[in-house]
This record gives sequence, structure tokens and C-alpha cells, in this order.
Amino acid sequence: MTAKYHLIIDPELRDELRDLYARAKADPNGPAAKQFEAVRLGLSALREGREDEFAGERLGRSDNHPDLRDCAEIKIPVVEEFNRRGRSMGPSHRLTYREFEGPTESQLPVRQIVAFAPARTARSST
Repeated sequence: MTAKYHLIIDPELRDELRDLYARAKADPNGPAAKQFEAVRLGLSALREGREDEFAGERLGRSDNHPDLRDCAEIKIPVVEEFNRRGRSMGPSHRLTYREFEGPTESQLPVRQIVAFAPARTARSST
């Protein structure tokens, strides 16, 4: 598909993704490989404007988390998690991003990817 957004990956996240890629290559059937494939799918969807294929939401502010009002997230299933009653807890990971207009060679709007983390820690790591 054609890119509708120019993606910029936060430098700290870029380092984390390089490490994740190395672990995925070392064990192609392990959890890191599943996570890396999930983040690749999420990045592709964000680049192509297909975020509506995933659950997600605009983020806000609360006293328990950093101010994320300029961010949104898509929720990506990597591992299936269940609560004590055996009900699915939904997608296990979040890909968090900001969107803004910015100068790029392609003249596309920019999406800055700031975090990829398990759902239970995604907001606290941004």
C-alpha cells in the first residue's frame, strides 16, 4: 500500500526495537519474534493510515499517568491474556504515537512513534 504518513521513531524506542529484532532473529519462534512481528504490522498500519483496523483511542491526562493528550494508541494482540474469570483481557500490547504536520521530503503528515509496550505498562513508559 501507499504511505499516507511519514513515520519517525523515537530514538529510545528505536534502540528497543533493534534489541527486539536481535532477540527475534536469535529465536524465531520465541516471544520476541511475536512482538517484533506485531510491531511491524502496527507500524505498517500507522504508515498507511489503516489504524482503524485495530482497537485504539486518543489518550488523555490523569493524575496516575503522564500527560498524553497529544497521543493516540493502537492496541495490538501479541499474546492472549485472561483475567481470573477466564475472560479475555483484550490486546496485550500498545503502540503509542503523536501526529503532527512537519517538514519532510515527502510532504506527508508526520506520525512520531513513541512507545511499544505491554498494555499494562504502555502509558507509564511514555
